[in-house]
Amino acid sequence: MAKKWKVGELIKNLITEEGSAPRGEADAPGEADPAPSPAVAEEKPAPELTETQYLEMHGSLLELWKEFSDGELTPPRVRLLDEEKTEMLHLTGKKLEFERVRLTAQLEKDAKKRLEELRRAREGENGERPLDAVCHVYVSKDKLVAWCFAFPPYAGGEEMGSTMLACALEKAGVKTGIDPQSMVEIFRQVHYLRLIPVAFGQPETEGKDGYVTEKYPRELSREVVIDEHGVADYRAMNYVQLIKKDDVICEITPPVKGTPGMRLDGKPIMPRAVQAAKAPCGLNTTLTEDGLQLIATMDGHLEYSNGAFHVRPVLEIRGDVDYSTGNIDFIGDVQITGDVRENFSVRATGSITVDGIVEAASVESGGDMIITRGVVGDNRAVLKCGGVFRVKYLENSRVYAGGSVYADCIMTSEVYSDQSIEVVEGRGSIIGGTLTAGELIRANMIGAQSGRKTELTLGVLPYTENEREMLRKSVNEIEQEIETIEGERRHMEVMGDKAKAEERRARLPLLQLKASRLAKKAEELKAQEVDPAKCRLECATVYPVTVVQLGSLKWVAEQIHRQCKVIYDAQSGTLRELS
Repeated sequence: MAKKWKVGELIKNLITEEGSAPRGEADAPGEADPAPSPAVAEEKPAPELTETQYLEMHGSLLELWKEFSDGELTPPRVRLLDEEKTEMLHLTGKKLEFERVRLTAQLEKDAKKRLEELRRAREGENGERPLDAVCHVYVSKDKLVAWCFAFPPYAGGEEMGSTMLACALEKAGVKTGIDPQSMVEIFRQVHYLRLIPVAFGQPETEGKDGYVTEKYPRELSREVVIDEHGVADYRAMNYVQLIKKDDVICEITPPVKGTPGMRLDGKPIMPRAVQAAKAPCGLNTTLTEDGLQLIATMDGHLEYSNGAFHVRPVLEIRGDVDYSTGNIDFIGDVQITGDVRENFSVRATGSITVDGIVEAASVESGGDMIITRGVVGDNRAVLKCGGVFRVKYLENSRVYAGGSVYADCIMTSEVYSDQSIEVVEGRGSIIGGTLTAGELIRANMIGAQSGRKTELTLGVLPYTENEREMLRKSVNEIEQEIETIEGERRHMEVMGDKAKAEERRARLPLLQLKASRLAKKAEELKAQEVDPAKCRLECATVYPVTVVQLGSLKWVAEQIHRQCKVIYDAQSGTLRELS
């Protein structure tokens, strides 16, 4: 523990070490932390002062300066702090300005009092009487800086000495932080009518909150890349963010605690509490033992949802889905580098990506579905996805999508989307078939010069309705199973086989709960509706016979329409083309 010194002893020791003699001999009570006594550095030119780093002499203070100026014409600027100390103490311009105003007011008050004392000394009955020097110590509001300001003696009064300064420091409550160099400078050549910083507290060092540095993007860019020929390159799209086991997902930087400071009165200044970073841990991720990294615990597909990173399993099939693989039914994402052959099926709870073509097969995904080349369905291909559906071309197929559908060409197919169907890349043509979308159908060309009928329906949620129908079907199947079990149970009771009857009774609650949940979900889907005002058809060229239907309303293109936009007119309650 550091040795403690009385203020008077410290001042006298510092001055004596520099070869000078203190002007006062008596010690004053009070303590201060010792500090090494460096040689007084060569006087450096004062840095350029800003508006808040000095104060001008005026009023009573200016009058006093004129009394003791010895013929000087221009009063000096009274400097508060140099740039280095200002930065060290974290004194912003606002704080420094506040202290400048406070000091100006205090100096004016004390200068006015000193002028009055000077007047009385001159007007004494026995002639002029001496006045001793007076030392004041001013402490900043945050108790981190103390300034000394001394008024000179008059008519042979006592000069300022160490005892006088020590008493002033004690009166101001300064117990620590006395600056040795300032003490030496003050008594090497006593500075009157100068504001001199003599003590500095230690400001606290603020800590840093912990934070997370993410190594992978939360969302992938899914823009279609157009080549130099204006053709959409679906192969270049990045749909799956693959990650290997033990790959680092995030770097976790722990918080850094701040260090306490010390005020001039000896009281500590505590820094604010720091916050630890919350690691975005999700499925199949874990923190390393030191807690500094979030890593994957398995190979898979990385995604961000609900405030956390999750690693979903990915099944990669290098080649075709055919007799060599059999049908695919996977919990997670599926990537197929080849084709999906006729009569095979692929199901996944996540997304499905097919680099080749899909023939007359069944493909179903809980997330997005991307078919890089196209679908040749032979009127038997059925494709369902809960998210976005993207395909190069679609022919003689049926598609259900919970999200939007994007394609270059759709021919004689049934396409159902709860959001929009957009066929604007490449040829951008819709020829024949039936398309149903929740709000928007957009294409470059609809129909054909041959007059092939193309039917378009807006304002319907086909995927949702299909899901609701499937739920109702499942509920009916469960109810039939419950009825069958009930019959078997009653038969077993009649036959006296209580064990088997009880076994069947035990199966009923679970089936009833499952049926109840499915029925509730079906009702929730039923409540979803589409605002007709948001429904519209947009197309550069529409050929006859193209039919657009919204509920009971119809719009029929009986001739070629260019730059066609069909909307629902709420005022007339009809479908009409914008002119």
